[in-house]
Amino acid sequence: MPPPEDSPALAGEPPCNGCAEPFIRTLKEQCLWVKLYDDLEELRHAVIEFLERYNSQWLIATAT
Repeated sequence: MPPPEDSPALAGEPPCNGCAEPFIRTLKEQCLWVKLYDDLEELRHAVIEFLERYNSQWLIATAT
């Protein structure tokens, strides 16, 4: 998978990061900081499970 391209926010448009920053912090708190993974594949699996849970449960809870 190629690395993502940089896409800096436009001047005066800080809300662009406003959605990503809380999500990244939640990912770190719920997935990355709580366990030491044996290898990259185990970490990848944990992140996929987190994303499925986040998209099916967390987003619904915050929408109501």
